[in-house]
Amino acid sequence: MALLIRAKGKSITSAISETVATQLSEIISPNNPYNLNDIVLVNCAVALAYLSAYAASSDQMVSLYNAFNGSNCVAVGIKFGVLTNGNETIDKSKMSADLKSLLLSWLKTKSGFDTAPLDENSMFKFSGAFQLIGHLTNTFGRRDWCQSASSPHLALMFAAATESGIIAAQTAKSN
Repeated sequence: MALLIRAKGKSITSAISETVATQLSEIISPNNPYNLNDIVLVNCAVALAYLSAYAASSDQMVSLYNAFNGSNCVAVGIKFGVLTNGNETIDKSKMSADLKSLLLSWLKTKSGFDTAPLDENSMFKFSGAFQLIGHLTNTFGRRDWCQSASSPHLALMFAAATESGIIAAQTAKSN
């Protein structure tokens, strides 16, 4: 849905836009009755942020961006979505720095590296921040009409992963 909104959002009527925004807001609410995984939640968050690009006032993008704080997938999805929604009528430099700071903090507290030992038949899988960064860059970063490979917002995601030092620390631990 997020990619559809990113590509065709201009043609969505205001009545439909309001209904979609209401439904997406309900889904990403911490009090939602659904048991949804992080990928579904982040996709809905990015869709809502992409929808904000077509709001009557760019102040709505800023309000949406600032409304979601904390280290969780919804906050990261909203912030990434506002940065990459294609509406460049606002200065997003402070927002970029804010998202990078959030990602650095989140990578250090919820990197996705499980400390429990794996048995020989287990397969290691990322979860948490690394899984989310991988999903966002794969889903929204490999389509030129959405984000070009040289996008500063994609570079921000990779820089946060590198600067967190988590991968270097895990490599040192395993050696």
